[in-house]
Amino acid sequence: MTSEEEKDDHKTASWGNEMTFKDLVPYKVGWKVKIWVTSKSNIWTWQNDWGSGKLFNIEMMDKDNNTMEGTFFGDAVETFFEKLKPGTCYELTGA
Repeated sequence: MTSEEEKDDHKTASWGNEMTFKDLVPYKVGWKVKIWVTSKSNIWTWQNDWGSGKLFNIEMMDKDNNTMEGTFFGDAVETFFEKLKPGTCYELTGA
């Protein structure tokens, strides 16, 4: 995720040559998707016989209005919970 944010609405965000969710396939190298975070859950914590942990979810939309949900666990909660804000655009990349 890049640190660059756009605070426009989804319809006026500057979309480029990014892939859509439908274009993503396993083992694709060098992908880039621009997402619009549409909602974010609270942090959920749990503890059971197998251990404890925490998570949160986001709902996101790509440039073609395809939607996807993402779940962040463990250390990723600490890293991304405050950074990801609903109504904001982010660029996700994979090596």
